[in-house]
Amino acid sequence: MNALKIIQEAAEALGFEMPKSIEPISDSNARCLLAHLNRVVEEIKISYDWQKMYRVCNFTADKQTAYNSNLKGYDINVIAPGFYNFITNFIYNNTQRKVLNSISLDQLAFAMMWNNSIIQKFVLQNDHITFHPELPLNTELTFFYKSSFPIIARDANRNITYKELFENDSDECVFRPELLIRGIIWKFKDDKGFDYAEAFRTYQIALQSAQDEDSNARNIIEGNNQGVGHPVGRVPDTGVGL
Repeated sequence: MNALKIIQEAAEALGFEMPKSIEPISDSNARCLLAHLNRVVEEIKISYDWQKMYRVCNFTADKQTAYNSNLKGYDINVIAPGFYNFITNFIYNNTQRKVLNSISLDQLAFAMMWNNSIIQKFVLQNDHITFHPELPLNTELTFFYKSSFPIIARDANRNITYKELFENDSDECVFRPELLIRGIIWKFKDDKGFDYAEAFRTYQIALQSAQDEDSNARNIIEGNNQGVGHPVGRVPDTGVGL
């Protein structure tokens, strides 16, 4: 269900005229509902370790778009949009068919004091992934991460991008539409000083149901440009399961 339909159903439940678009919204009540919708999304995504927010990142090391020559690392938010944190503390090197483990800056500094030929590790610093020593060009890497972008946007060719907030009529969400609608209703009633106890209770029931369904199992979905994915249960060529 897209953003417009979610706002329309919430408006109808609250007794308002249903808006015809949210791009832009001229009706004050509809603007208020959209604001509450985005607040609900923010609250839901931090309420639980959703497997729906897990992503797989495949990228090829180069010295172009994502590379920072000062840090000699790769911008994590370019190669892994919406990056929140690693699910695992390793990155799989597809080219050399091995796992690279993370290391802290302090551990790296200590290791380099004693051994300049340190076995390859990676450090996450200043929103960049830095590899020590640097990766050879065109090295293909894979890692799994948690995203902070729950909103799905599709272009005319059905290619998917993820973002933080609802902005357009066609935007969708990884969370259940029914959960979002109930969240809008209770937040609107609370904001206006109405009795929201029953609306909040039904929202909490819906939230618990969504969590039970998600189950927080590490069944990561690797999507393609049609938005259809397959489960990734194990990093290839290693014995490391998720």
